[in-house]
Amino acid sequence: MHNKSLTLNISILRRTIMAAQKLVGMKPACLVLPQGATVMKSPKLLPWHANKAGVSLKRAEILWNKAVREATAETGWVGTSEFWGAAEARFLDLLDEEKNTLCNPNVQTFVRSQHRMGLLPLLAAQDMISTISANWQRFCNPRNKAA
Repeated sequence: MHNKSLTLNISILRRTIMAAQKLVGMKPACLVLPQGATVMKSPKLLPWHANKAGVSLKRAEILWNKAVREATAETGWVGTSEFWGAAEARFLDLLDEEKNTLCNPNVQTFVRSQHRMGLLPLLAAQDMISTISANWQRFCNPRNKAA
């Protein structure tokens, strides 16, 4: 049932896109796969933007598709420089909003300070042992004694 409705929705979407192509006389920024499904092209920098924002690649693709839909509604055209500029700007806005909603605490500074505090007893013991060793050698060495 679910696959049948998904196939039906894809075929309706494909027909709508083809009708828009004929009406406008422009090619949309879509890639038609052999199975008949249409997939929007994503920018090559999408993984970099996703990694930079701490968002999964799948979520970034969803945000990109949303940005493309909103840019299409805003500009009314597909494939023009104005369209791509609006799509990219909206994508970066959506990505920033998504980044702000993530619960991603910065624990790196906490871990570093805990590491330093954990090393303090070892550093103190090392200093104490080197001081004892220096004093031991100073008191036990016969060359340093006055004549």
